[in-house]
Amino acid sequence: CRLAELTTNSNDYRQAGVQGGTFFPSRGEIPRSRSQAARSPPHDWSSERSGSSAATPAPTEGSADPAQSDQDESDFAAISTSPTTSTSTSSSTASRWARFRVPDDVFSDPYDPVRHELYHQIKREPWFISQDRERPITPGEASRIPGSIPGESVLLAFYDRVSDAQGKTVLRCTICMQTNPQTQLYPRPDRAKVHMRHHFELRPIPCNGKCDVPHCMQRFFTMGDLTAHVTGKTEPLATCQYCGKTMRAKNLKRHVGNFCHRAPPAVRRNRG
Repeated sequence: CRLAELTTNSNDYRQAGVQGGTFFPSRGEIPRSRSQAARSPPHDWSSERSGSSAATPAPTEGSADPAQSDQDESDFAAISTSPTTSTSTSSSTASRWARFRVPDDVFSDPYDPVRHELYHQIKREPWFISQDRERPITPGEASRIPGSIPGESVLLAFYDRVSDAQGKTVLRCTICMQTNPQTQLYPRPDRAKVHMRHHFELRPIPCNGKCDVPHCMQRFFTMGDLTAHVTGKTEPLATCQYCGKTMRAKNLKRHVGNFCHRAPPAVRRNRG
């Protein structure tokens, strides 16, 4: 009789918990009342299976900040950041990446139908989706874009060839021109190509475990990025003699001069 009474009370408790929405969750369950369930419509997966949206590139990791991959990009991003404004590292990174975001209507005003079509076509091509190296521009595409050369990187099709103050031919990013008429000029095509990879968020250089981390899947904009990644994982560590912190040997001098609070004044730099 006692066992039957306990079983009945246990069933009543579980039933009351479900009705009131106050049971104790387990294995990741989330307590929900009937009213909450009624207000939560089922997820519509049909919109995600729609073929109308452009393909999404393969997930990539690597340099979170364009300044880490190319010094020119660091200087370019710094144009929009006031040196007198104190910001956190995260907000600074966000402001840099804001310079490289490309709106869908980037070539609408002024209207550039050829580059608009090419930009969205690239986003659907297999090499871009798999984050491989960019393909060359075709003769047909080059014939429609002034200054383009068949066989060069298709990313260079998004540059105008102009003359700088010294009369030398340089490359000017047509995407940046939409938001910053005083955009940086690139005398070297390889630098211009790296800049455009940031606009496309194209990281064609994989680590593939070169950093001694098994199955490392990080990807990078340039070989220089990959080299810095591998070196950062494999180079020996150094210890600060003043505070005992451990860091990469190449960062020790900067740490002592700028950040170590226990370093004597004689070795500190002018910290204001």
